[in-house]
Amino acid sequence: MLRRRSAWGTTTMHRSLRLIGRRCRDSSLMLLLASCAGGGGGSSPAPTAPSPSPPPPVINEKVSGLDFSPYLDGQSPDLGTPISENQLTARMQLLVPLTRSVRTYSTTHGLENAGKVAHTLGLNITVGAFLSADAQQNALQAANLIAAAKAGETDDTVIVGSEVLERGDLSETALIAELRQVRQALPATIRMGYADTAYQLLAHPAVVDEADVVFANIYPYFDGVPIEQALRHVDFIFTRLQAQVQPKTVMLSETGWPTAGPQRGGAVPSAGNAATYFRNFTGWARAKHVEYFYFEAFDEAWKTAEGAQGPHWGILDSSGNLKTGMSAAFDGTAVTDTWNRSIPGGAGTAALQFTAIPASGSTDNLRGQLTGVDPALYRIVTYICVDDLWYPKPSYASPTTYPGIDGNWTVDVTTGPMDETATKIAAYVLPVAYRVAQVSAGTPNIPPEIETSAVAKREVMR
Repeated sequence: MLRRRSAWGTTTMHRSLRLIGRRCRDSSLMLLLASCAGGGGGSSPAPTAPSPSPPPPVINEKVSGLDFSPYLDGQSPDLGTPISENQLTARMQLLVPLTRSVRTYSTTHGLENAGKVAHTLGLNITVGAFLSADAQQNALQAANLIAAAKAGETDDTVIVGSEVLERGDLSETALIAELRQVRQALPATIRMGYADTAYQLLAHPAVVDEADVVFANIYPYFDGVPIEQALRHVDFIFTRLQAQVQPKTVMLSETGWPTAGPQRGGAVPSAGNAATYFRNFTGWARAKHVEYFYFEAFDEAWKTAEGAQGPHWGILDSSGNLKTGMSAAFDGTAVTDTWNRSIPGGAGTAALQFTAIPASGSTDNLRGQLTGVDPALYRIVTYICVDDLWYPKPSYASPTTYPGIDGNWTVDVTTGPMDETATKIAAYVLPVAYRVAQVSAGTPNIPPEIETSAVAKREVMR
């Protein structure tokens, strides 16, 4: 699914390079309107006292990191706007009181100087190189990243590519080739990361294998999760990914909540919800000791291709003012636990039930529930038996199913010819880190390692 995306110059560019909007007023018109607002008889209106400026936010605790883009009104990566060091400095200076670190997405059009500027201001920085379907631009992005790393203008970790798989810009094989080329050229002291949605990272373990650090994007808003359940959702997905890729380090590279835009499922954009999410998320990250980059520093007016919510992700408005309610994440006040998750059926022994078994000849899905254990830590591998051969479902390439936060799961068991005639269905509960060996044909028996590794199983005859 193509979402939240824009172009960098003449190539596709990540959503996180944003533009800053400003509003202009005609002062002469405002003065004219003011002069006409008085009473009759030519009397002058009573002078109005100026509104008091809001008190500066109390910053007792900086956030871990902010996703950063420096664009001002009238500038856009789509236009290839060059960004000066002075502009980088001015925008980053606004963030120095708020965060320990920033993350960038590109190394061209002036952003190749971001590391140098950040270090001058005392900020840590995770420099990112953007990868797209444009091979020439990829080569330039990589070369600039490598040069910055060798010059000491990055911290000890860089990011190569952001949501390349989510956008479908490169195949898994092509992306791995790009990552390996950069890895070979980077100094040995620099860790290389790759960023994508948590779902893509879970689905592409071979890509994860190439990274030293796994950067995950998790958005309850895009998943349609109500604000009341948002942090439970984040905790669930993050826990699953961390368990699957261990012992690699997982960092949250993007998460946030827009202050305006369309409702998605139960997720409602608003200033209040955005402030609530920011406060609760930073509380969760402190409690769980998770390093992160919050999306994002500034509102970006040019980012309308994503949708109406695109220009409204910043914790700061386009002029650099902290938005209403956002200061609560910085004042050090303890946050109520909104992320605790209960284990379906209560903690105990893992158990697997089929809650809906399709009848013979039916193309309905198989449904079930996992209880007794945290469903974030397990997944289900399902087999059907047709003509005395066992086949993994839903497919050879995708043989496992992840249960939801409530332990419920669904799998399509009729993705091939004659599947509706299966005489037996079997499902096994495996640790999420277990990699099921892929096959390309039916087998007379379910692999014995599946039997021995499973913590629970269920089998039925039809």
